[in-house]
Amino acid sequence: YANMFIECPAIEGRLLMGAQTARMRPDGFLYYATTSWRAKEPIKEGPFTSWEPRSYGAYHGDGQWTCCGGPDNMPLATNRLENFRDGVEDLWYAKLLQEKLRVVESEKCQMENGCVAADEWAKRARELLAVPNEVARSVRDFSTDPAVLYRWRNEMADLIEAAR
Repeated sequence: YANMFIECPAIEGRLLMGAQTARMRPDGFLYYATTSWRAKEPIKEGPFTSWEPRSYGAYHGDGQWTCCGGPDNMPLATNRLENFRDGVEDLWYAKLLQEKLRVVESEKCQMENGCVAADEWAKRARELLAVPNEVARSVRDFSTDPAVLYRWRNEMADLIEAAR
């Protein structure tokens, strides 16, 4: 399963919130903790710190999407938090494309090249909204290749732009 552990590829958190959410369409996202700080001292400088990333037994980073430190001991973002954000942005692309598809299907002959172009555009939009198997087939079968994910996202962006 896609996970937020440090030991897992960082892209998994992004897939969890983006492609997998777009494909599986859950009602929401529940996560037990994003700021489980167990360190005695905040991070004051780096890159090497005494920060303890272990959050549960031998697992590292789960529940720690931010670290305590920096100016005024404000939370510092981790790669896990940044990948979560990027995944939400990927999901937003899918939501934008879904809305564009609704508009194009209701007004398809008003596209620049008419009905044929609109039909081809809509077919590709539906394929991307279903999330291609090469990106995420299931909650346990997904690609960790960034090129595959970016290809899906960029194709959605191209279709969004084409529908303007």
